Amino acid sequence: MDKKTLEKMHAKDCMAHDKLKEDIEGFRRPLEELEQLLAKRLSE
Repeated sequence: MDKKTLEKMHAKDCMAHDKLKEDIEGFRRPLEELEQLLAKRLSE
């Protein structure tokens, strides 16, 4: 399977699209919180 085929299949699958978005958001939020905590600690 090549990248173009995968992207085409992914675009047709709404659930896969939504779950990927949820997972990305799930990683992004804790990372931002960690960055804020580290910045606070470094400034102390």
